[in-house]
Amino acid sequence: MHYKNFLVIISLVFIFSFNQPNIKAQTNSNSIKEQEVSTLIKRAELHYQQGVLALSENNFPLMRKEFDLAVDELLIAGVDLHSDLQLQKYYHDLVDKIVQQQLTIRASNTTALSDQRFEGTPTNDIGRLTEVELQELAAKIAEQPKIKTEDFGFKTDLPPAVSQFISYFTAGKGRKTLEIGFSRSGRYRQFAEAIFEREGVPTDLIWLAQVESCWQPVATSPAAARGIWQFIPSTGERFGLRQNGWVDERLDPEKSTVAAARYLRFLADRYAGDWLLAMAAYNMGENGLDKAINRCGYADFWELRQGGFIPQETRNYVPAILAVIAIAKQPDSYNISVTPENNWQFDKIAVLEPKTISDIASTLNISTEVLNRLNPELVSSQTPFAGYSIRIPKGVETKRIALLTNKETKPYKTQNVVKK
Repeated sequence: MHYKNFLVIISLVFIFSFNQPNIKAQTNSNSIKEQEVSTLIKRAELHYQQGVLALSENNFPLMRKEFDLAVDELLIAGVDLHSDLQLQKYYHDLVDKIVQQQLTIRASNTTALSDQRFEGTPTNDIGRLTEVELQELAAKIAEQPKIKTEDFGFKTDLPPAVSQFISYFTAGKGRKTLEIGFSRSGRYRQFAEAIFEREGVPTDLIWLAQVESCWQPVATSPAAARGIWQFIPSTGERFGLRQNGWVDERLDPEKSTVAAARYLRFLADRYAGDWLLAMAAYNMGENGLDKAINRCGYADFWELRQGGFIPQETRNYVPAILAVIAIAKQPDSYNISVTPENNWQFDKIAVLEPKTISDIASTLNISTEVLNRLNPELVSSQTPFAGYSIRIPKGVETKRIALLTNKETKPYKTQNVVKK
């Protein structure tokens, strides 16, 4: 053997032998990591299966809790989701499965849906858009009007994701939903802008309602969120919306809009005036967003989105709202021509004792449908015992109104008191 070759072989053997402990340690480290990932996935999957079981039993609050815990297992575990392909794939598959399972309520629980007056929410469809579908949208994007960050009423960036959703709403599946919402928004937009301005919230953010509910007051999501602003029961209660056997004020367009503005203001204050993070928290909850920020290390929505630290629905939610705002600012430029509904107008009268909607409609000689549309929060179809201020169409005759505002006088008999 040539001496030079012999030295090379000896050197390689020495290097290999010297590095054996490190190679073994690395192998053990990989083995431990695989075990940690496997255990983490099993814990998350257990919560997911418990959520599926709760869904099958129509226990929607428990379903939401278990699904949230499944995602939380991955977000707070201290493992970088992008450091392991298996973990990364499971995380994205888990979020997609949760969205799909929640949507099955529409198909499998028709009784519950009729009780809730279920209306599908745009968030469901937007949340289901995958990265592949978004990339396909990006490939189809035609030349769009130039949008500027200074056109918005708050600080924001406008990355390609916003253009993708502009394409979705103007040339894709979302166009019909956008047009319906733009038309319906005419009913509520004027007072919504006034309320947002009064509460110190950028008026552009009223378009959050387009993505949440398509401006539908009786919209109900699979997670039991209701109304134009899609409040879940606990958050609605936090912000003063009564929910009992008589009324569900999450369905009250006026009161729920005040609550939504105050919630957004609260979230913006929590995140140092960052309205993008406020919108993200509105969708996924502030506790979930806090955990995602801790995992990411940056309190920046686009960093959270790019790093996969937030659910797919939230990843899509914020750029979708920004896209709607951009279109609403110059609809003609996007070939969107919609006639808005008339501004919501009504009078209010005090009903001092419980009356059914049908009785009130009969007294006022109007349809029950009109009264229900003006008072969607009256879930029992009658006014509460303690009295209630009900909305009625403008111009109803004063004489008929008087029949409701005063209690009926009942005849009574006098008695002679005989002194003994």
